[in-house]
Amino acid sequence: MSTSYEKNKDEDIFFVTINTENKLKKIAEDNNISIEKSIELWKKPYPRFKTSEELSYLEENIFNYTCEKYKLKTKDISIFKANNSYEEIENLSENIIKLCKEKGYRYKDIAVITRDLSIYESIIKAIFEEYEIPCFIDKKKEIDQNPLIILIRSSMEIFTRNWSYEAVFRYVKSGLLTFNSYDVDILENYVLASGIKGKKKWTSSEKWDTYIQYGFEKIEDEEKRSFVRENK
Repeated sequence: MSTSYEKNKDEDIFFVTINTENKLKKIAEDNNISIEKSIELWKKPYPRFKTSEELSYLEENIFNYTCEKYKLKTKDISIFKANNSYEEIENLSENIIKLCKEKGYRYKDIAVITRDLSIYESIIKAIFEEYEIPCFIDKKKEIDQNPLIILIRSSMEIFTRNWSYEAVFRYVKSGLLTFNSYDVDILENYVLASGIKGKKKWTSSEKWDTYIQYGFEKIEDEEKRSFVRENK
């Protein structure tokens, strides 16, 4: 790396990238590994859009408000006007299915890009599931929302907060245990209804024998017994 470049490294936003490139080249040279000719992305036609003139034009002029109008007919760019976000994602889903069935695309070949993910995230999850479209939502998450972090923190809170309901069920619902959701729901309802909390209750060998009524079974039984007494 040249001395002049070293002086400007704090001003160049691509310094880290170029530094990594130089290190990789040095490793290749030291190990007698040949390096293919570099692809220069700024040269026209742009490599990633070499098969689509209209996309190449869009990439070059998307932020150029003084550019000339694209006069040729487009085949790779289309606009759909939807009445609402739900209709917009439904149309998107239908097009994804069409591309995979008719054009031989795979789901992993397709990317959906939006300016504001918070508006579309829940709708995309619901409609993609309905259309059986697998997807990965590339969204930054706070570290304290990571299941492993939740498991570790809640396991410590169980002891520091004397086996509180919140700490225990944050641990149980971390998603990293073998409990199924139905059993967890039943246990949680029982604990809430019975008022179970504290280390003594959770760690005691005594059997939990509080009766919890689910549905109308108990009411129906009482009505049957009353009917029998009245008709004796």
